Amino acid sequence: AALGGLLVGIIGLLFPSVMGEGYGAIRTVIGGNFSQGLAIAGLIALAKILATSLSIGTGGIGGIFAPCLVIGSFVGLFYQRLLTYLIPAIHWAGEPYFALVGMAGVISSVLQAPITGIFLITEITGGYEVLLSVLLVSVISATLSHIFEPFSVYHQELVAHGELLRPRTDRKVLSELSITELLDQNY
Repeated sequence: AALGGLLVGIIGLLFPSVMGEGYGAIRTVIGGNFSQGLAIAGLIALAKILATSLSIGTGGIGGIFAPCLVIGSFVGLFYQRLLTYLIPAIHWAGEPYFALVGMAGVISSVLQAPITGIFLITEITGGYEVLLSVLLVSVISATLSHIFEPFSVYHQELVAHGELLRPRTDRKVLSELSITELLDQNY
């Protein structure tokens, strides 16, 4: 845990946007105010992935929801800037648009919950301007994620211990029964 904390601290010194829950960094990106370049946006996304992995993997306290949003926003920003750099003749949508779609894609794939990604972005924007793109990206990313990893990040530990109870299975039905319900007391 100490080594993990030290490494996360070093990453945080190099990329301060990586530290904490990251909502300030998200506001900067979706507000269109991220002034650093293409490479820095990509490095921040990679650094947040590494810092989150080190933090959780070494027993640190932290979640995955907020880091997914930060990673998604920076991946979306990186992708938009990369497209603009590679194909400057096409007028692409703005950086906030790609950041929001990136957030929806990452959160939908990691949680395997496309509705969560859709509602989250709709709530953040307060409108429906990006809804069609968010719907498409959320469904595709959750489907692809399910193909490669059948269980969401929240279910993986239960599956590893054999404790995931699927609906409408014998094990699930038996787990919901109590012995006192089954005893016949009319002799």
